[in-house]
Amino acid sequence: MGFVDYFVAEDAYLALAKVQGGLAKGSILGDTYWLDNSDSDAADVGGRGKINAPFATIQYAIDTCTDANYDVILVKPGHDETIEDDDEFQFATKSDTSVVGITQGARRPIFRMATATDASVNIDDDHIRLENLHFEVGIANLAKVIDYATGAGCQVIDCLFTVATAATDYAAATISGTSGVDGLFLRNRICYGGVTNASATAIAFTSNARGQVIGNDIVGAFTTAVIDSSGAAAADLVIVHNRLVNTDTVTPGKIFLEHTDDTGVITDNRGMVGASQALATTVFSGAGDTAKCENYFSNEVVEAGAICPTSRST
Repeated sequence: MGFVDYFVAEDAYLALAKVQGGLAKGSILGDTYWLDNSDSDAADVGGRGKINAPFATIQYAIDTCTDANYDVILVKPGHDETIEDDDEFQFATKSDTSVVGITQGARRPIFRMATATDASVNIDDDHIRLENLHFEVGIANLAKVIDYATGAGCQVIDCLFTVATAATDYAAATISGTSGVDGLFLRNRICYGGVTNASATAIAFTSNARGQVIGNDIVGAFTTAVIDSSGAAAADLVIVHNRLVNTDTVTPGKIFLEHTDDTGVITDNRGMVGASQALATTVFSGAGDTAKCENYFSNEVVEAGAICPTSRST
């Protein structure tokens, strides 16, 4: 079913899909598929994927898409799916595909990682867009929620990341990009809470170019860093307008952990570090060659808020 077809269907969800969904640029050229396992007519068979007869699982919907065809998967309110392995939400040879959730709040479509530590969203292609989806970690030591092994120009926008139980459930990394995953754009809410849950990092870059972390709200207990680019030099990073809080009071990590050869700009970020961690050594670490200014942080015990770093040298 194409872009025009689902507007002719005269369903209330269609207006939401257009106005709220933010369909991928160029989607008018591709096909549109619907996903909703709460629909009694949902099934993973040929001929489904329509608004009133949707697919039941995300992987079947992805597999139905055509590479470089600008296809869009619209996920209806009420879809609730458990991802049990690393091949159940995987993009391979499916470039320029978008997955967009409809509505918000408790009705936002949810994908749960609760049964296996290697369950994750695997991105192995270019220009993949995930928007307005809820990802819930329901197991201890999940390796990654979203794993970018390859793929340039990808986006994760307005997604929500939570844990089922703050005291026991955590992901070692929420969003991780390896070498060659260039132009990754992130704008999301990561809300884990707790004072310790062994999460290493929220966002990890490794030798990525032109990564953009803009307008994220991240709260959780992170033992390495909220944003970690220390694995290998990342070029032309843009990290701005984020609210970053590390609540770990046991073994708290940094806010920003850089590689010494990182380049780009880190500015206008706000937040807090847990316990009585010294701002001078906790907000920035690694002395990357990024331009840093107007980053305002405080800790919850001793220090009042301060601009970090206080000088160009970190």
